[in-house]
Amino acid sequence: MKVELLYVHDCPNAMDYLPELEALLRSVGMDDPVQLRLIESHDQAVAERFLGSPTVRIDGADVDPTAGDRTEYAVVCRLYRSSTGTSGRPPPDWVVSAAGRALERLRQGLS
Repeated sequence: MKVELLYVHDCPNAMDYLPELEALLRSVGMDDPVQLRLIESHDQAVAERFLGSPTVRIDGADVDPTAGDRTEYAVVCRLYRSSTGTSGRPPPDWVVSAAGRALERLRQGLS
């Protein structure tokens, strides 16, 4: 299973978020290391479909349920809007849900 944290240098949310992300993943039984991926240019952001920093992907899928419909790729800090408000990091339940789906696919041999 592949867990990625995509980020930009100037965004303080990414590295501050890493320990919380790792704890959330451990809480659902995922011990895979988080791979850090630096996004440095607009072209790279477009190629990676990068919506901002931090972006969390599990097996290539953004944990944000609305990410597939969005196209505003840029080298910026990202804001997440959910029923709990606006934050510079994804809501914990999004990460837990995405991890659960990935674990289920793994159990079913669909990775």
